[in-house]
Amino acid sequence: MRTIPRHLILILLIGWALLAIRSGDRLTDIREAPHVWIPAAIRNYHLYGDQIGVMMTRNTAPITNPDEIIFYSHHPAMMVWVPAVSTALLGFHETGVRFPFMAITLLTTCLLYVFTRRLFNERVAAWTAFFYLIAPFTNFFGRIAAPDVIGFLWVMCFALVIQDWLHKPKRWHLLGLGIFAWLAVWTAWTAVFFIAAFGIAAMFLGGRHHRIVIVGVGALTIMAFGALMLFYQLQWDGSINSILDAYVWRSSTTTFKDEAATFTALQWITKNTSEIIVFATGGIVFLSLAGVLALLRENRYRQGMILALFAGSLSYQLTFLNASYVHDVDKASFTLVLALLAGLGHQFWQHPKRVRWGRPLTQVAVLAIFIQGVAITLTMHNTGRVPLLNQAIELARAAPDDVQVAIYLPQIRDDRKSVYAMVAQFYSYRPIIWNKKVEEARAVVAGQPILYINCAQPDSIAATGEAECTTELLN
Repeated sequence: MRTIPRHLILILLIGWALLAIRSGDRLTDIREAPHVWIPAAIRNYHLYGDQIGVMMTRNTAPITNPDEIIFYSHHPAMMVWVPAVSTALLGFHETGVRFPFMAITLLTTCLLYVFTRRLFNERVAAWTAFFYLIAPFTNFFGRIAAPDVIGFLWVMCFALVIQDWLHKPKRWHLLGLGIFAWLAVWTAWTAVFFIAAFGIAAMFLGGRHHRIVIVGVGALTIMAFGALMLFYQLQWDGSINSILDAYVWRSSTTTFKDEAATFTALQWITKNTSEIIVFATGGIVFLSLAGVLALLRENRYRQGMILALFAGSLSYQLTFLNASYVHDVDKASFTLVLALLAGLGHQFWQHPKRVRWGRPLTQVAVLAIFIQGVAITLTMHNTGRVPLLNQAIELARAAPDDVQVAIYLPQIRDDRKSVYAMVAQFYSYRPIIWNKKVEEARAVVAGQPILYINCAQPDSIAATGEAECTTELLN
């Protein structure tokens, strides 16, 4: 029985330290704030379970009428079900929501390590695991309640079974392929593209028996998708129409809304490439290019496995152009293949007879990766603190139940206002009139007293850190 290598334990400890930063803080970072509806959906299970069943809901304020329920079907529900279990065990708080995603990210790293070790060796696997965890795409986004975090776990499980099955087919492999393909469909759309990519790779790398089985796995995957759609439709009869509308939007070239201007192919490539260099780190991208050179010298099997990792992510990006362009987190799926190629590139340039200056250049690249990875992660955490919003939330929580609350925080950018309105409603657990001036707030609820929380501050005051929200009771 293999023992866990010490270097892997050290890598996992570093990864855990980065993942655990601010794990108990409110979801106020702009990249986490849009996911605040997930703990809200968990709370709704407890409060309105009979009315919503196990369907996902996006209501962050109290529901007074069943018609107010906002059902959500654009993603599989695993990203809500998993933290629902963890919060039941650990308690309903931010750490309870984030913990399973942090743990799953580390487990995915271990599986990527094993996958790489089987392809190459222990050294490449160790560097791959390090590069994967040090990238902000993993150590920051890997703690957020999002479908891809869980989806990557099933992808790597499927990939490991594929590896075993291609070398020495056994009956249990068929069960594993079916289970992980089904779980992928019920977890994340991104994962489905990886399953398809590995399936296609297996058809080219395997024999006739493998091709027949992969066709069966493909049919099972389609059945899993059909079962998911039926399940959603039975829970809420608007599910399929909502998914179709989302698909039309997310596969389009619009920027944020249907009426918004479109982006060009050059803009798509430029924006996505720059975000990959920032969040996967430029050093990992640099070493991965060396990894591509090394891969050209490898056998067909190794090339096919790594190409499947790349094709799974790229095919998703090309299918959902809008989502890929708008959401930086969607490019996190490239980190799996970039980390592996960087690990391979690291070994390739360490050979003294291949590139004379490769060893010092590789050492500089590793140092740059560590510095950029940690710096970007800490910067993202620091910019995620919104003190005035937290002040406004505390004032709203203290307001009497019979008073309507209005929060005015105009410093928040227009494209983020609706997101932070959800955050304010979730943490105060009451409906909030968001970012309306006094007269506009009066018009919304004429005749009802309003606690007006004004967080508008001159830039000179806000810069000193002395800014505070004020309150006024409007009758």
